[in-house]
Amino acid sequence: MAAGHGYFARLRYLGQLDRTYLVCEGDGELVLVDQHVAHERIMLDRLRARLAAGDAPTQRLLFPATIELTESERAWIERADASLRRVGFDLEPFGGRAVAVKAMPAGLRGDPATALRGLLATWLGDDDAATGAPVAVADAILSSIACHAAHRAGDLLEPSEAGAVLRALDPLAAAGTDPHAAGRAHGRPLLLRLAVHEIGRQLGR
Repeated sequence: MAAGHGYFARLRYLGQLDRTYLVCEGDGELVLVDQHVAHERIMLDRLRARLAAGDAPTQRLLFPATIELTESERAWIERADASLRRVGFDLEPFGGRAVAVKAMPAGLRGDPATALRGLLATWLGDDDAATGAPVAVADAILSSIACHAAHRAGDLLEPSEAGAVLRALDPLAAAGTDPHAAGRAHGRPLLLRLAVHEIGRQLGR
């Protein structure tokens, strides 16, 4: 059951289920969209495009945040410094194993130290980020940034926000990107489609 061009924009948004899924009505079907996976996929596509154009969005901090690192974290940051700068981070040594966060990618949620700590845990557990070539490292960093910055399960979305997510999925398909694929390597599907006749069959109609 393939989705054609403009499929997501044509869906009628009905509401959220468990503040996790966008419930929509399509042409003869009920559609559930995972709001986190969908938004993550959208953000990753945009981050990749901006990085390719040399325009990674960065937010400079008025007051640099400091974070104490483990030895493995410090070594990884030193090795990945060029990739980190490409995607919008500006980290400087701050004595011992500490670093000062002077700038970070725009869109990351939470305070800088907490955001960086969470990202480091992800990167050190990712083979591409931990040991890959610079291009693979940069893409792994973008993937984790998209995940951390995207709408999460439990976030209450206004109808306008949900509509924006749905509309933004169509350009992915138009550009040749499969919008049904998972947002990152965790492999979760983006949506579930239930045909009306299948719902009727399950309900004994």
